[in-house]
Amino acid sequence: MRILNICVNGIYTDYMSYHENLLPKYHKKNGHDVFVLASEFFFDENGLPKKCDKNEYVDNNGVIVKRLKIKDNHDISYRLKKFANFYHEIETIKPDIIFCHLFQFLDAYQVLKYQKKHPEVVLYFDSHADYSNSATTWISKHILHGLIWKRLAKKAAKQCKIFYGVLPARVDFLKERYGLSSNKIKLLPMGADDELVKKYSKAKTISEVRTKYGYSDNDFVIAFGGKIDNSKKQVLNLMRVVKNLNENIKLIIFGSVEKELKEEFYKLSKCDRIKYLGWLNSEDSYPVFACCNLACFPGRHSVFWEQVVAQGIPLLVKHWDGIQHINLGGNVRYLYTDSEKEIKEQLSIIVDCKEYEKMKNAASSPKKDEFLYSNLARKSIEE
Repeated sequence: MRILNICVNGIYTDYMSYHENLLPKYHKKNGHDVFVLASEFFFDENGLPKKCDKNEYVDNNGVIVKRLKIKDNHDISYRLKKFANFYHEIETIKPDIIFCHLFQFLDAYQVLKYQKKHPEVVLYFDSHADYSNSATTWISKHILHGLIWKRLAKKAAKQCKIFYGVLPARVDFLKERYGLSSNKIKLLPMGADDELVKKYSKAKTISEVRTKYGYSDNDFVIAFGGKIDNSKKQVLNLMRVVKNLNENIKLIIFGSVEKELKEEFYKLSKCDRIKYLGWLNSEDSYPVFACCNLACFPGRHSVFWEQVVAQGIPLLVKHWDGIQHINLGGNVRYLYTDSEKEIKEQLSIIVDCKEYEKMKNAASSPKKDEFLYSNLARKSIEE
């Protein structure tokens, strides 16, 4: 089968750990011919958008990537941008299956035009919008999502097989904001790269990583990863708590730090029990989480939550409506206020041997394999 993944609504960066990277990788590994249509922009190592100097190339997974220019000199952030030669590229690829990542883009109408002309083509859309990241202003709520994208969603629902929400909260958003029928919507969660989970889960590798960072077998290691910004600044509370707990509790952090938080962050990081690794690429996050006892994510959801579930690591996370999919039956405990007091209370409960053993047993459940991308990729085109 020829599968076309359309990733123009955003910035496509090769070898990241997002849906748009790992679904094509495992579609290819599952034996399909795979193509990606993406914008010409990617994020560099400093997290800044940069233009790709290649229009077409084959990535390390054997996926053919085609980069499209934005029409009319619109900026990459312009929400209603369109792309040059978009319809022509779809015609050239002649896909059997089209999977549109982040369906809220105007050229989706061109996808619908193509599928109407070729009704044998199976069409899927996914959506990453929920009430924490979308419809937060009057214009976004009533114009973008309430009018423009709702109209598109209603039209697309007549032609596509399934709309996927990547969180339960995003399934709810599709129903409530666009009025889509429940039989047109399913959950397709984010997850982890099978190869990297396997590579870094070996006991010898975990021991080597802990030794590298100076951790003993008696240390209880907590890990946090991701961009440290105003939506995740509660990590500063986590740092304050660890700084004042007993000495065998350690915290390892990686990710970029937003400018206005840097002074306080670096002041707190000057503690023997806190290790800051700076920014890490996607692969390097796997050994960090694999070597820890607990992953803690105060603040907003990130793709690392599902990755950690797939790696079999217990979680302490901020409670949000619509994130129940990560609970395998006791692997997760929740924070409701993200305060220092609450984080301290929860960590005190978790480090108790009996409670941690329960969480670890639940985290090791075979259910975690549902978050491996080999399974997600297969499920994504079989529904």
